[in-house]
Amino acid sequence: LFVGAPVLIHLMGVDSQADPGLYHTAVSFLRIRSLGTLANVLLLTTQGIFRGIGDTKSPLYATLAGNVLNVGLAPLLIFGLDWGADGAAWATVGCEYLSAAYLLWIVYGKIPGFKVGGSILEKSQERFAGTAKQLLSTSGVLAFRSLCIV
Repeated sequence: LFVGAPVLIHLMGVDSQADPGLYHTAVSFLRIRSLGTLANVLLLTTQGIFRGIGDTKSPLYATLAGNVLNVGLAPLLIFGLDWGADGAAWATVGCEYLSAAYLLWIVYGKIPGFKVGGSILEKSQERFAGTAKQLLSTSGVLAFRSLCIV
């Protein structure tokens, strides 16, 4: 998306010669939004994990909080900082990453067998069993596939 943004915008019917202002705004918006692709994959993956462990409320609350934050942050960036459409894109991307980070934090708290040490996820030999082992065996392939899409 980031690299192909100009082509995609042209395919959507925005001509760079007829309306260069709109064209550049649209390309910039799409490029910024493409930076949120990883957050979207993480959100979808963690929502699947929560459904698998029978908790559908946590993803709902995280998504709702992210959307409410976006409603407040977008006008601030669009009008307050005069970023225009780029402000809307940055607000959305930021809120997606915050929601994804929150859900990951909750996942690691709910699933025994994972330990976050430093900046990487470490396997704990003593605790890597039970729910964590079951989760990785059943959804590890799906999570890997989802991350490969990015």
